[in-house]
Amino acid sequence: MHGIDAPERRQLCLIDGKRWQCGQDAANILADFISGRPVTCKDLGRDRYKRIIARCAVAGEDLGSWLVSEGLAFAYRRYSLDYVDQETEAQAARRGLWAGEFVKPWDWRRGKRLAANDNAPDQCRIKGSINRKASASTMYPVSRRMA
Repeated sequence: MHGIDAPERRQLCLIDGKRWQCGQDAANILADFISGRPVTCKDLGRDRYKRIIARCAVAGEDLGSWLVSEGLAFAYRRYSLDYVDQETEAQAARRGLWAGEFVKPWDWRRGKRLAANDNAPDQCRIKGSINRKASASTMYPVSRRMA
């Protein structure tokens, strides 16, 4: 999506001193928000890997703006300043990722990790029965609004 960067699916963050699968949860929360509604996207071009860059919306709501406002993604200032105000607001309200400790996704992809996770595996290998249809209150370590 245009102008944002979200945690990687395997990325871990900390909230209240506990490991949180923030990347996986961000994807699941987005899926829950979309909840089967039609998504419309406007193709804005291609990135250097020839992937489509798009601005997407559900029911007229810009998904990039929503993700950044919820604290589930960052304004990707390297490519756009479109969502800086939403990020500032989410940070001030300590929503989502801003409620804990994290490594920004672009640094995580370069190998940076939280010190508290140095000895932890990148991903829990235990399989469970939670899926995208699980309720947010039972699945996520913070509230859906993450306020």
